[in-house]
Amino acid sequence: LMVIVAEEVPERILAMVEKDGAGTGSELRAAAFASLARKDPDRARQLLEDADWPARQIQVAKAVLLGELLKSDLPAALELFREDRSDLLTTSGAVISDVSSDPAVRDSLWVAVRSESDPVVRYELAKGLIAGAFIRGGPEEMRKAFAEADFDDVSLKSAIVQEFAGSALPTDPDQTYAWIRESLPAEEVPQALARALGSWARRDFNAAGTWLGEQEDSPARDEATGVFARTVVQINPLAAVTWAASISDKEMRRTALDATISHWSEDDPDAASSWADENDIDTSELPEILRTTKQ
Repeated sequence: LMVIVAEEVPERILAMVEKDGAGTGSELRAAAFASLARKDPDRARQLLEDADWPARQIQVAKAVLLGELLKSDLPAALELFREDRSDLLTTSGAVISDVSSDPAVRDSLWVAVRSESDPVVRYELAKGLIAGAFIRGGPEEMRKAFAEADFDDVSLKSAIVQEFAGSALPTDPDQTYAWIRESLPAEEVPQALARALGSWARRDFNAAGTWLGEQEDSPARDEATGVFARTVVQINPLAAVTWAASISDKEMRRTALDATISHWSEDDPDAASSWADENDIDTSELPEILRTTKQ
């Protein structure tokens, strides 16, 4: 009942909580402040500046206020974000993602991404918007939103792709790989795919390996294969060295083989050495421990 009252007369409830002590009123305080932020965000911000609340409650209150301002007063929201980003960084992504479900708010936020001068705020805005797109419609919606955003900050685009590719790749690898290729300069694609695939492999190396095996030879596939091999060697060293040996680029293949065989040889040098013999691996590509074993 008191929470309902807090929605109707927020300042009265806030005053009561302050008088009675914060220890028993955190839920009431949260409800009352959320209501005040919706009804009068300027007053809520003023109250927050003078509040002597626990740090966590201050953070939550600022996140609530940010969400309301993003919907009603974007310049004030951005000002709050710039001034208090140390308190808001842990929650801003979820807040922005949530309010971006409204198309009008979403459009205004993308305008802010393109015009915002503070790189941290710009990144957090873009990250929250892409997270919202991913929640609404998976990698396909994320890819569409990213394309429609039409911002030309190459470093920001790269950071966003690196942020989300690892989460998106297992959900829809073809859409995500297409997003990586069309969003990044060609020279950055191999590393981005490799990082995303490594993240996937740590969760489900069978599914990641199946998809990787279907890809055509390319520098991106080679780099991803090297990361994949080094990731799965702890689980299945034979599969790891087999993948490493499939890399078409000679230098990448040598690096991957050296890493995976070295790891395998720590547990079973005889098996690693036998595999190398059976597969005609040049001794120049073998780590020192295996060259010693073969002598």
